[in-house]
Amino acid sequence: MTANKKTAIEGLAYKPGDRFCQLVFGDEKKCDRKCKTTPELRYVAIEPTNHCNLQCTMCYSDPSPRSKGFMSMELFKSLVDQISEIPTIKQVNLFYGGEPLMHPRYMDMLEYVTRVPRRFRAVISTNGGLWNHEYSELVCDRELPWVHFSLDGVGAKHEEIRVGSNYEAVKKNIEDLLETRGDRKLPVITTNLVFCDHTRKDVEDFVKEWQGKRMTVVIDTLMTPDFKYSKLKEMETALGLELKDQADYNEICSSMNTYMGVLWDGRTVSCCNYFEGQIEMGDANKTPLQKIFYEERYSNLRKMEETKNYPEGHPCKNCDAGHWSFNIVSE
Repeated sequence: MTANKKTAIEGLAYKPGDRFCQLVFGDEKKCDRKCKTTPELRYVAIEPTNHCNLQCTMCYSDPSPRSKGFMSMELFKSLVDQISEIPTIKQVNLFYGGEPLMHPRYMDMLEYVTRVPRRFRAVISTNGGLWNHEYSELVCDRELPWVHFSLDGVGAKHEEIRVGSNYEAVKKNIEDLLETRGDRKLPVITTNLVFCDHTRKDVEDFVKEWQGKRMTVVIDTLMTPDFKYSKLKEMETALGLELKDQADYNEICSSMNTYMGVLWDGRTVSCCNYFEGQIEMGDANKTPLQKIFYEERYSNLRKMEETKNYPEGHPCKNCDAGHWSFNIVSE
């Protein structure tokens, strides 16, 4: 594994270039070609809802023409029951295209996940605005593995980008979780800044705000609706990085060999960026996840990726999302 390199901002480090089987802090395993090209369902994302309480300036999920809705508890329980029986699955994201806490039964969903036998890591990602002490108690008492808060700066900068958010309220909610967790190891708590309209000072302020609190700070790149990483040069300048050797566009994207997203209505997708459900792999209301994963649609997509022979207009054709794999982190 490539050693961490320091950025120009104190306390930040990044891992350049390598693809990993599990992008989880302290749990990385370097990916080789066989690993990336052997179909094995390792990650599932479940979308409780695609509704959101914010209107973030850089988000292309909210204005999507896809219909809005909430996953039924019946479907959610069926998915969790299936996942608990699939030994290859390492991680389940309990979120996808919206703010999961907007689901009126999200607490029930979390309670159900913590009841079934778990071989997998369960992850929550939230903008933090709807978090409360009840959630803090549940995730700590049930030892849910990972809670992630998506922020975008400190104070007014955060509120400028995450329109509708109240930074001080979100900060208070995160601090409540930190206090509730105390000296326990779980959940792991992370927060991130998506580098869009930011300066070096914005990043420095953000890191300073959250360093030293037994949580991990992540600086992410911005993904555009056409599946391109954006603002890379700006981020390189602001953080004192050299990212020019990061991209390898001939590399195999492992998404269709390892990943499945289940939208709120049961339709499945093969990429964590298909917020509009551009290419449906199957219907989880009718077909088991494992069967969908090994059926013709997934197989055809894998062949196209192996040969890089995508038809014109296919969202994967010019995508670089699967070929960047650096984390800029502070622990």
